Amino acid sequence: MSQNSKSKSATPHSSQISDLADAVGEFIRYWGFKRVHGQLWTYIYLSKKPLSGADLTRALKVSKALVSPALAELLDFKLIDCLETDGRTKKYSANPDVFKVIKSILSSRERNLIKNAHHKFELLEMNAPKTDHELDSDRMRNLGSMITSAGFALEFIIQNTEDDKIPDLFSLN
Repeated sequence: MSQNSKSKSATPHSSQISDLADAVGEFIRYWGFKRVHGQLWTYIYLSKKPLSGADLTRALKVSKALVSPALAELLDFKLIDCLETDGRTKKYSANPDVFKVIKSILSSRERNLIKNAHHKFELLEMNAPKTDHELDSDRMRNLGSMITSAGFALEFIIQNTEDDKIPDLFSLN
């Protein structure tokens, strides 16, 4: 393969971008997303120009069937924006306000997860006989406190963090 054809197919740092996209994908899997969401978002976020679904399938070397629903989900979470360039081709750009998006996801998804856990705990607490020999009452109270504390901590973050101050939370200084 000649040097010219090599440079057209991949930039010198394309493997590093791919490695970073993989790392971001693994990181956001921890937060309940799929790996492909992080990979797609990384490529879109770093790109100087909007990318099409075809651009992304080529970059990630995955199928359109994997990319299309993941792009729809990234759009739903407002992590990316969709632009129609010629009436048919959709191109995607990243929402530049990442921290506002994180706060929005915490407000919707994580808040609902904690509310659901709290509701299930209350149901168990109401319906478990006080003399249930299978449940440790001290641990029940502790679990209730943990769920309540998690809810308070999340609400504190959501209510008391200004969007422009969120990056400060991640500073190591």
